[in-house]
Amino acid sequence: EDIFNEIKRVSKGQLCDYSEMSYNKIEELGGIQWPCNEEYPEGKKRLYTEGFDCPTEDGKAKLLPLDWKPLAESCNPDFPLTLNTGRTVEQWHTRTKTKEIALLNNLAPEAWVELNPKDAIKLKVKSGDRISIGSSRGKVENIIVKVTEVVREGDCFVPFHFSEQLINSVTIADFDSKSYEPNFKQCAVNLYSDSVPNGIKMQETKIAGEIEHQKVEVELSGVKSKVEHLHH
Repeated sequence: EDIFNEIKRVSKGQLCDYSEMSYNKIEELGGIQWPCNEEYPEGKKRLYTEGFDCPTEDGKAKLLPLDWKPLAESCNPDFPLTLNTGRTVEQWHTRTKTKEIALLNNLAPEAWVELNPKDAIKLKVKSGDRISIGSSRGKVENIIVKVTEVVREGDCFVPFHFSEQLINSVTIADFDSKSYEPNFKQCAVNLYSDSVPNGIKMQETKIAGEIEHQKVEVELSGVKSKVEHLHH
């Protein structure tokens, strides 16, 4: 609570103003969106309704529309699963600060891989076992398994915070042409366990499905381009 009170004090007058928040108020309202101050004692539902000064020629933010694109890398017989990476509640980016906080580090001390129960059966593993994850770019060893229905069969998830299990080493480094942000996200991988050292095998029906799916995506993309061309 001392830390919460310090945040309230140092944030006062800023956009992320916590000064009128309290634990009781957060519980009563079911959450509060900042700023929460004397002007907005229950928080403000929407920012910038009155406009804001943006450092552009006309003072307005620029929204850049993007065309939908299929995944840069499809599943294949060697790498039949799709990996996605993301954040955890307990850690932040590369853990330069959060790993020094014992409470947070004890809650999430290392990376893990979330697997659907059906894929866990294929690997002959259970929660708490350790496996490896590999792609055409590299391999990460000794990742603990969490079996969950949260991810679909054929997908897996790993948080990216941990240098000890650097999952970005297997992901795609291609970057966005406008923001220059690297992908480091979805890519094709395989999983390897002690019982299944050569990885999961892709079923022929799934291979055909993936090929047909990509074919449809390309065809739809071509139709979209033709329609846009006609409109212009």
